Amino acid sequence: MNSMVDHQKITGFLLDNLAQLGELLMRNHHSKPGKHFVIWKSDIAEAYQICPMHVLWQLKQAMRIHGRLRIDQVNVFGGLGSGAIFIFLNTLMAWIAKYKEMIECLIYMDDSFGVNEEGRLEWYGLYDESYPVQQAQLLKLWDKVGIPHKKRSN
Repeated sequence: MNSMVDHQKITGFLLDNLAQLGELLMRNHHSKPGKHFVIWKSDIAEAYQICPMHVLWQLKQAMRIHGRLRIDQVNVFGGLGSGAIFIFLNTLMAWIAKYKEMIECLIYMDDSFGVNEEGRLEWYGLYDESYPVQQAQLLKLWDKVGIPHKKRSN
């Protein structure tokens, strides 16, 4: 039986990791010697569920709950292609952040993280506190396009 989706095209994505974070930290250190830096992280809320699915794909996500058939209209966690779908969206957001908004950040699934010069803060009104400039700018970008996010917990 032919599948709607080629399995080889939706698996095996490389994600940013500590090596890329180290490279970003070193680039900042070399471009601004003597400065101190902080590492920041922001988290997209209900990440997979911000990706709507085609109506024909929704049929594959049907499930029976208490005897009634339910259809999930968004990307579901645990599906073979679910991670790839969300990674495509988050990679697009990282590209927009970097090339359109000049925010340098890395992504690991639903987390975005980066490096900021210590003490360079910007007020982020939704959370009623100051954040590293690049983090605040990323949160504002997410707000602009409607991506929900979670406030960090201390």
